[in-house]
Amino acid sequence: MINVVLAGIMIGKALPSVKQIWHDPAPHVILGSVFSFGQFALGAFAVLSVLTPFFGIPDVAGSILELLFAGDHGTIIGMGGMLSEAGALEMTDVGLGLATTSVITGVVDGSILVNYAVRSPPHLCRAQPARTRHGCCTAAGGAVPRG
Repeated sequence: MINVVLAGIMIGKALPSVKQIWHDPAPHVILGSVFSFGQFALGAFAVLSVLTPFFGIPDVAGSILELLFAGDHGTIIGMGGMLSEAGALEMTDVGLGLATTSVITGVVDGSILVNYAVRSPPHLCRAQPARTRHGCCTAAGGAVPRG
């Protein structure tokens, strides 16, 4: 349904060239790929160097980190069958615990960062539009110092 709704936005517009289509999102695609492969590498390194030798955790535990970044509780539950087939059913519980921890950490840390950003001194602001009562503005993608 969302495809139908959003496709209506493009009715009557000229499509950009393939070069332009790639040029705009290319940095995001590349960065996302590096992060994704990095998550697999970090999880594999942790499992191979510490978790399996010292704690006897199954090798499939290396995928938990990437599963948590790709999704959250639902992704871990959905992959529970795969973890069970690999002989690591307990990793589903570990993944759920880590997912809960990441949600709580994201909410708490995000709240702290937003409060800091709202209260930050004007010299830390970025763009150019109108001012708010704090001396900064959020229009046009950034905040500006009082002039």
